Amino acid sequence: MAEADMKGRTADSGLQGRKAQFGKFALTLATLAWMAVIFGFSADTAEESSGLSMKIARLLAGLFMKGFRDLPLEDQERVASSMQFLIRKGAHMSEYALLGVLLVLTLTAWGFGRRILAALGSGVFYAALDEFHQTFVPGRSGQVRDVLIDSLGLCLGILFLHLVLALVRCLKGKGAGKENRQTE
Repeated sequence: MAEADMKGRTADSGLQGRKAQFGKFALTLATLAWMAVIFGFSADTAEESSGLSMKIARLLAGLFMKGFRDLPLEDQERVASSMQFLIRKGAHMSEYALLGVLLVLTLTAWGFGRRILAALGSGVFYAALDEFHQTFVPGRSGQVRDVLIDSLGLCLGILFLHLVLALVRCLKGKGAGKENRQTE
């Protein structure tokens, strides 16, 4: 009986080990895929990048600005152009916020001890590399300001992750407290 129980436990731990390995590789793949998406956006020419941000600006203005569609076309373009800078920098921050979350999760899965520092360091390094890459793209340039914006995005993403995890722990703790009081 004890031997059968031991075999069951070994099989369960082997399955859990495979799940953990799969999780590590899945997170690593997701992180690398997201880095490739960032690289892809950075490979767009200035004209392509500007065109995409103008489309997004027009869409957002149409959704949130009352009377935007009633404006003459040149006024719509002026409004969209004025929004373009914030949209571009917001996109930088958002891209790197998600990268920060993925880096922390990946490094945690692999058991890195100083995962926050490692995530920040590798994320800032990637942001600098990405800006350097843009110096080779027609009409684009590498900007230190963008590395700083990307770094802020990393920090915000990591902070968001920690707030969510703290909230989950807090909610689990309250649930455990109710169970303990009920059993007493």
